[in-house]
Amino acid sequence: KRFVRRYDGLLWDKEQFDLKFNFIYGGKSASKELGKNIGNIRRFDGLLFRPGESEVLDSDRYNVWRPSEIIPASGDTTLWNEHLAYLFPDDEQRNHLLNWLAWVYRYQKLKPNHAVLLVGETHGTGKSWVARVMSHLIGLKNTKRPKNSSLKGDFNGWALQCKFAIIEELMQIGKREVANELRDIITEPTIEVNIKN
Repeated sequence: KRFVRRYDGLLWDKEQFDLKFNFIYGGKSASKELGKNIGNIRRFDGLLFRPGESEVLDSDRYNVWRPSEIIPASGDTTLWNEHLAYLFPDDEQRNHLLNWLAWVYRYQKLKPNHAVLLVGETHGTGKSWVARVMSHLIGLKNTKRPKNSSLKGDFNGWALQCKFAIIEELMQIGKREVANELRDIITEPTIEVNIKN
């Protein structure tokens, strides 16, 4: 029912796959034509998202996690340090954020089971920049930016292939609704992902 592009984990359903590749088979269904020869496409029993693990797990499950393109290296962190000191003049708050970010980066196989909420009195101070830097470290393919409306309802397809979620303007939804919608996503060791169709 799903096709996965290996290099980035992009998922297509059968119809999307056919729309993309039917031209190769002269307008015939690419998925049917490929299905005629069982050796053309490797088949798996399910998809998983397991950071740091191999592409194929237990020989029958496919891991859609992809490593970050950022390679750690020594360098000058002055800009980062100064910006965090500007956003968080309180050492304890700044250290909590840094420890949380470092833990999430280092232990990508685990969930921290708590989230960080950056609240500011004014817009445009650079809080989102901190999240963008982290999203590059975790990997853009493993980062999602769900809309507030996506947090409500039965479908949470955004959570598939997601290690780091950035939710902007969270308080617009309403505090109680936010707490209820995010509680299991944040605190449970695993979550069920329900994709439309």
